[in-house]
Amino acid sequence: MRPPDAAFPDPIPDILPFGTIGTFAGAPGVGKTALLASWVRRWLDGRTICGHQTGRPTSIAFLVGDRRWQSHEKWLQAAGCENTPHLSLWDDDKFLWASLRNWAAIQSTFARLLDQLAAPAGSLIVVDPMPLFLPGRVNEYRDVAIGLGTLGQEIKKREYTCLGVFHQAKQLNDRQQQYRRPQDRILGSAAQLGFTDTAMYLLSPEDLGTDYYGFGWVPHNAPGETFRFARDAWGMFGPYQESLTDQANFVRIMEIVPAFADPTGISAAVLLQQVQTRCSVSVSTAKRWIAHLLESRLILQPKRGRYKKGPVS
Repeated sequence: MRPPDAAFPDPIPDILPFGTIGTFAGAPGVGKTALLASWVRRWLDGRTICGHQTGRPTSIAFLVGDRRWQSHEKWLQAAGCENTPHLSLWDDDKFLWASLRNWAAIQSTFARLLDQLAAPAGSLIVVDPMPLFLPGRVNEYRDVAIGLGTLGQEIKKREYTCLGVFHQAKQLNDRQQQYRRPQDRILGSAAQLGFTDTAMYLLSPEDLGTDYYGFGWVPHNAPGETFRFARDAWGMFGPYQESLTDQANFVRIMEIVPAFADPTGISAAVLLQQVQTRCSVSVSTAKRWIAHLLESRLILQPKRGRYKKGPVS
């Protein structure tokens, strides 16, 4: 056992500190495992993650309960990570699934599985999905808070850092009826965020109405950040970059906006029509480009249905 004052490096300083539990949420199939696989490679190589320096964990191990290991292994191998330590409940024919119904015994079950995983101190443990090991109901604040506290004790006892994977609730087609903050869409109680250190989320292009994936984290001890990702032909994630064609069209759109001298701006309908006509694009593409200009503050929306040139030239 290491002396209590001997610290392991933080996997991501201020974002995923050593000895903490972080959450990573997204809809099933959105690509969480693929993104995590690319992170594992970066941790092993000592590279940055989303522009932040990393500390290499002693080991990175997976405790999974949602499907067979070969599903996770596919992405890890694609990222160049061979022989990742793991334990899959689906591949363990002797595991008693009914034991997870015994809320009083979940902590000991979780502890036993960690011991079976046998990762050394200083390891980063990915638990997918984390709610499987939370006693009680995931939408009950007290149950989730107590559950995270008990799991945290087992993590602390073994000198691990934990990243727990959570699912997001099914999203409504009408974005006006959804929670505004992505971290609030995580399935279950808000205690999942309040009793962990950093909430991370991954949103699909369909969720965002864009052609990129949105990733973000909300730490308790650092500013929140958002990032854009794209997936290559093999499904791996990389930084999203606007195409040269898009960049050129953004310039053309900005040439349109100053042409309207009215200080109250230009109507949404006129701007949409101008973008479609001058850039020869569909309505959906025109709307996406206008949304990008708003996000970049190249244009502003002083009131509903009106746009004007923004402070960013």
